[in-house]
Amino acid sequence: MTRDKKKTEDDAVAETQTVPAINNDVNRKPAVDFQGAMVRLGGDRQLFLDFVQILGEDGPVLIKKIETAIDSSDCQQLEHSAHALKGLVSNFGARDCVADALLLEQAGRSEDLSNVDAPFQRLIENHQHLLCELETLGY
Repeated sequence: MTRDKKKTEDDAVAETQTVPAINNDVNRKPAVDFQGAMVRLGGDRQLFLDFVQILGEDGPVLIKKIETAIDSSDCQQLEHSAHALKGLVSNFGARDCVADALLLEQAGRSEDLSNVDAPFQRLIENHQHLLCELETLGY
């Protein structure tokens, strides 16, 4: 098999395994690490599906609580809600969501809300990307 033919076949396989781009960003990395999630969840697919349902129900509520905490300068609520969301999205290997939630959690803990706007906006976008990706994957 020639290199060009192999590359074409590999590209076709990769296209079937990649998640469609969200928000027209073709270079965006996948939000879900399914293999890592299965390792963390002991291979329990039903538990994964349960977490998808919990994320769909609790994720938007936690985002709203984070927003309210920021708007009202409630550092304790920010820390608590960001920590809860961080734990929830970590089940999916959603590193970008985890990183932004961690920044917000730390801001709440340190009672310094001066730099929360950018990570909060990224968290909203990354959370939405995660939800869309899960839906696209059929979960």
